[in-house]
Parts: sequence; structure tokens; C-alpha cells
Amino acid sequence: MGKSDIDRDIAIHEEMLKPFKGQFYLELPPDPRVIDPARIRALRERILSPYSYTWRDREANFEIAEAIFGARRESKPSNVVYLIPYKVVRDEHGCSPLPFQSGPEFKLYHYVTVAISTLPDYLQSIGPATGLLEKLFPGFGYDYQCRVGYQRLRLAKEDDLGPWIESDYQPKMLVAAVLERLERYPEQVPQWRRL
Repeated sequence: MGKSDIDRDIAIHEEMLKPFKGQFYLELPPDPRVIDPARIRALRERILSPYSYTWRDREANFEIAEAIFGARRESKPSNVVYLIPYKVVRDEHGCSPLPFQSGPEFKLYHYVTVAISTLPDYLQSIGPATGLLEKLFPGFGYDYQCRVGYQRLRLAKEDDLGPWIESDYQPKMLVAAVLERLERYPEQVPQWRRL
């Protein structure tokens, strides 16, 4: 990775952090990453389309991370960057306590920074696909049926059953099922979700 790549990555980080730079909050600010149901529907349809195999191999995982987590691509193609909140204990002067200090002058503050992560392979590996489900809809599992000639999958939580999704590969069906629910219930996903 050359100097121009590093400069480009720093510029991306600075742009993402601009609304939060130097800000400390007593309460976590609202998550600026908004789910667009139309974009989610288009992603799901493209994932399930038999004609989108080249896109699924090259761009789909990034577009999923971009639409759900607000991820941006780093210079290293396997890396993405996204916003995350952190906590710090400080006094009114911005100083954090030493390990042996404590007192009423120190308060818990929130701030927003960026995290760099390896892009998960949601569509080819059941681990990242299951992780996506757990991060977006905690407590949900899925029913999977495999019969001669077809496979199908649906999300399930007690009496809340999603529609059956049929396709050729289990992780792809799971991601499509997650996107289907996300399209219907974007308000249910946690704020400040992490990749």
C-alpha cells in the first residue's frame, strides 16, 4: 500500500468522522446510518437472481455492508471502514482518571470513531451469514429444509415466521431472508450495529 492509498484512506476516515470530530456526548447520539428499504429490496432481488452471479462474486458483500453498516471501501480491497461508538471516562478538562483515581468529577462520555474490518463473505459462508442475522435481529433463528430438487429457508422466532426463501445455497438464502425482514422492519435493527 503506497502513500497515495494511505492518504486516500485517511481522507475517507476524516470525511466519515466530520460530523463527530472532537465531540463527546453524555448520551450516545442517534445512529446516522439509515436503512433504505428500496435499496434493501433491490439487493435481495439481485442476490436471488440467477443472472447476477458475477456481481455476487465481486461486489455483493461490499454492497450489503455499505447498505446496512454504512461501510466504505478501503484501499485494501478486502477491508471496509465504518462508524462505531466508544465510551471514555473524563473530567470537565478532558482528562481521564488514572487506574487508582475515581470521583464525582469523572463522567462517562460517548464518542464516535471509525473501525476497519475485513469484509465478511456473507453469501458463501454460513458463519458470516448467521452473524449478520444475529447482529440485525437478535434472538431470531431460521428453519432450513432441503428436499430433492429444492432448498428453502425462513427466519423464525417463536410465532414470528418469515416467508420461505428458495435458492441454491444456504448462506445466500439466509442473507436474502435477513434482507427480506430488514426491508419490512428497518426500525427493528439495533442502532450503532457493528460489522
